Amino acid sequence: MKIAIVNQIASTGGWRYVAKLSNALKQLRSDIEITVFFKEIEGAEDIFNKMKSYDIAVCPMPNKLEVKKFVEKKKFKNEKINKFSNKIRRIIYNLKNFFRKKEDKSFESFLEDKDVILYAWPYRIKAPKVSKTIFFIPHDFIYTHSWGMEGIGFYNKNYWKTTLEEHETFVQKGAVPIVSSDYIKDEFNHTFPNSKEKPHVVYLSTLNDFPSLPPNQAKDFFEREHIKDEYVLFASNVGPHKNFINVLGAWYYVKQKYPNLKLILSGYGNNDILGKVNTPYYMDHTNNQEDYDIKSTGLLSGEEFSTLMQNAKMVINASLCEAGNGSGLDAWDMGVPVVMSNIPAFQNQIDKLGVKAELFDPKNSHDIARAIIKLLDNPELAKENVRVSKEALQNYTWKNVAEQYLEIFEERQK
Repeated sequence: MKIAIVNQIASTGGWRYVAKLSNALKQLRSDIEITVFFKEIEGAEDIFNKMKSYDIAVCPMPNKLEVKKFVEKKKFKNEKINKFSNKIRRIIYNLKNFFRKKEDKSFESFLEDKDVILYAWPYRIKAPKVSKTIFFIPHDFIYTHSWGMEGIGFYNKNYWKTTLEEHETFVQKGAVPIVSSDYIKDEFNHTFPNSKEKPHVVYLSTLNDFPSLPPNQAKDFFEREHIKDEYVLFASNVGPHKNFINVLGAWYYVKQKYPNLKLILSGYGNNDILGKVNTPYYMDHTNNQEDYDIKSTGLLSGEEFSTLMQNAKMVINASLCEAGNGSGLDAWDMGVPVVMSNIPAFQNQIDKLGVKAELFDPKNSHDIARAIIKLLDNPELAKENVRVSKEALQNYTWKNVAEQYLEIFEERQK
């Protein structure tokens, strides 16, 4: 079986998803050949290199030449010179357009040669014009919602319109959607009620398989990051749906009982965050690396991230809307306690996978603080949650995930 995975751009979690799925499929069936196409890998270089070690072919996608509609310009005072200039410009325009079409056709011809075409991150891209069945993973429908912060970030009405148009090209093409929770299945059906293809639900296992740093390197890492106290890990970006603002408020209440406990942020875009929380309403900026309540590390290597998570008192995910708790999957597998939002997708994971976490109302800073303090005050409860969750993830591996994907692929080839 030949599989083409188009993953032109993705979050770090999206790249981990592709790497784990690709490797699991290859281990499941020796005859499977996988080629992953990409355009951008910023922040995922170590994951990218690990994919190569799995004997997965990774190739850059052809660069489309963006050619806008030709518009004549009058750059010169002399009309004859303007006509000549525009004639030359039009020739260049036509050449660019010719090579763009040729490149696009070449890539689609390559896809036609594959048994399975999987679009793993169908954002900023449209469905290809191929005769084969396309599979796609919409991940979530966060872009269809407003977070009360219009104009901040890219979750706005323009982004909604653009992304909806992109996804509609897959739906109209009859592409087969695969999602990772029953909540996202409902979101898909709500967004595309007339879709002939209904979503297949395949829950995910842990996304991270990087080892922790050796003790001496771990010591250097924590010294470099100025982390010397116990901490809770917020492993995410600070997009509006990630709900950092309410975690910040909760931290004021947590530090009333645990004044030396820190909140560490890790993830893409989390750079230069350093502050003291002297009120539940906001954080004060500071430059003091020795006296802070909250700080960020930015995006880390796989080994550094594993080390940071492995040594956390717990991992918190306060999202308002997600396809699933990605950082929770890693924490459950590593044996780290989890506190998380009581939202549908997270509850789906508890019900399906059998993991355990302390739940809270993500819009209530007092309740977020309560959940954190409950696990700090009850180490035996935290330990039991860890035991149950780690065992649950050991019973649901990427082999189980790959088997379900393969069943979906093969069903369409009959």
